[in-house]
Amino acid sequence: FINQALSGETLEIYGDGSQTRDFIYVNDLLQAVYLAATKENVGGEVFQIATNKETTVLEMTEMLVSILQEAGIDGFDLRHGEKRVGDVMRNFSDTRKANSLLSWRVKTNLLEGLEKTVLWFL
Repeated sequence: FINQALSGETLEIYGDGSQTRDFIYVNDLLQAVYLAATKENVGGEVFQIATNKETTVLEMTEMLVSILQEAGIDGFDLRHGEKRVGDVMRNFSDTRKANSLLSWRVKTNLLEGLEKTVLWFL
């Protein structure tokens, strides 16, 4: 979406945007991967790494559009396209195992992560 907005392209949400995801800031993900790779006695374990917070695609997009506009980037359109066949409507994670075995917790909320990500692209 950010690259498309910077290029003046149309941002397309499939369906009404009510499908949910568990968006995570990349640095939080990298910290969890680092801990999983370096912590003793967790070799072979599988972890869900996320925020434990369900956010609709529309909510995330509205936050992103606001951040982009505040940065002076507004030469793009937003539209709703057809719902994709087989699109998962709800997707979020339970990170209790990562919290327990890795002592890992997400540090960056979605708004802050989006702001940092937009700045990186600029």
